[in-house]
Amino acid sequence: MRYLIAISIIITTSSSLILYADPILKELNVEDAQKLTQNNKHKLLIINFWATWCAPCVKEFPSFVKGRNKYKNQDVEVIFISHDFEDKQAEVKEFLKRYQVDWPSYIKVGYDEPYINSFSKDWSGALPATFLYNDKGELLHFVESEINEEDLFKTIEGYLDFLKKQK
Repeated sequence: MRYLIAISIIITTSSSLILYADPILKELNVEDAQKLTQNNKHKLLIINFWATWCAPCVKEFPSFVKGRNKYKNQDVEVIFISHDFEDKQAEVKEFLKRYQVDWPSYIKVGYDEPYINSFSKDWSGALPATFLYNDKGELLHFVESEINEEDLFKTIEGYLDFLKKQK
C-alpha cells in the first residue's frame, strides 16, 4: 500500500513539472511580413494581429492556439504578430509562454500605417485583426474584431472544405 501511495505522489508531482521552451519571438518588418503570405506553403494560413494590452485580443488568443493545435494536421498554420511596442518583447514572450506557443511568432517593427495598408486597405488598424490566406497567398477572409472559438473553427472548416472542393 505504501508503494502505491509513493508511486501516486511521484506521478502527480512529475506531471506538474512539465516545462515549456521559451517562445520564439522574431522582429518583423512590413517587407518580411508580406513574405509570410507570399511564401506560404500551407493549405490555410491564419495571421492574427494582436497585443498584450488589447482585451479582445487576449480573450480570443486561446481559441487561436486551440485551433492551431486542432487543425495543424490538416495543413493549417497560425502566425501571431504582436503590435506591442518593440521594448515589450519580454512581456510578449511571457504571454506566449503562458499559452504554450512553441512555434515562431513575431513582433511588429516599424510604423503602423505601411503595415496596415500592406495587408488590406480595408483594415483600419484596429486590433484584433485576422487574415486567412490560401497556399497561393490569396486573401480568403479578413476579420477586424474579436472572433469566438465556435466562429473561428467554423470559418477554418468552411475554408478547408472550400479548398478541398477546388482541387
